[in-house]
Amino acid sequence: MSTNPGRVLFAFGLSTTGLSLLRIAARIAPLGKLEALHFLDARTMATGESTFHMAESFEAIKGLAQELQVSITFTYREASDITAAILNQSDVFRAELLLVGPGMGRPSDPLGGRVGELIRKSSTPVAVCTRPIVELKSVVVISESDAPGNPGVLFQPGPDLKVSHQKPPRLDVDPENARSDSDTARAEMEREASLVVTDLTTWRTADLDPTTPTLILCGARARK
Repeated sequence: MSTNPGRVLFAFGLSTTGLSLLRIAARIAPLGKLEALHFLDARTMATGESTFHMAESFEAIKGLAQELQVSITFTYREASDITAAILNQSDVFRAELLLVGPGMGRPSDPLGGRVGELIRKSSTPVAVCTRPIVELKSVVVISESDAPGNPGVLFQPGPDLKVSHQKPPRLDVDPENARSDSDTARAEMEREASLVVTDLTTWRTADLDPTTPTLILCGARARK
């Protein structure tokens, strides 16, 4: 990804996840096209509940969108295969970035379950937010500048958003040695950040703070 995406689709089941993803999407594409996709498993939905769930799911999202002053469209889907429904809507919307929360609501395994399947099958870049966020005031990007799918382009600093860039920790350092000053500074920035942004390779190999909400950018793969 070399430029900011102009069309961002975020898919969610829980409203708390949807609010977090909207905060992120509004920063990534403030003047772009945003779509909120709420999905429910049709196999567990009782007859007549659709309208109630649709209104309840989008009420908070609409309120936050007005507060953030962003334009957004809403799509509600019931499906027995939710992964396929998300991928299909991504194609229909012509999304340039797909935002989702952690797999099956487990921060310890954010790329597992349905999210892992989305990453494997999506022809659109997927970004996964590992934990809910209630505000977005500071972002720390941890990535090599020449990394494939460099996430550094996603967020631009502004009057109310601080964006810092850090290199990943060196992997050739003796683990028994004390952390370097740069590693210590990076860890401190992580703890203070509203959101850490990184690429998939760095997330898998670097010792990042698991308690800090992290946005993991995963490159698109050709759909089979």
